[in-house]
Amino acid sequence: METGEGPQAHLRAAFLSTGVQPAGPAADATHMYIGTSVFLIALGAILKYAVTATVAGVDIQTAGLILLLVGVAGLVLSVFLEVVHRDRRREVVVEEQPVVRERLR
Repeated sequence: METGEGPQAHLRAAFLSTGVQPAGPAADATHMYIGTSVFLIALGAILKYAVTATVAGVDIQTAGLILLLVGVAGLVLSVFLEVVHRDRRREVVVEEQPVVRERLR
């Protein structure tokens, strides 16, 4: 059986037509980006506002601000991409094929 044919392809098309994501690594990709962005925002905020220690040659507050800004940019980008991909998922059309059986005599 070739890739993209058979009952698994029909099942995937049915999931996509309802807007439900199938389970697996590809389904969790967007959530991973959002989670990573939230983690960077939290880490940057902790370094920026809560840490008072000093390290020679490194300004921890500046590093926290950089992580905070990268996290916000990543969150905005991942939400934007989620909206774009959600619109594309709605356009998937599943054509139902009639079941035709021949009678054996």
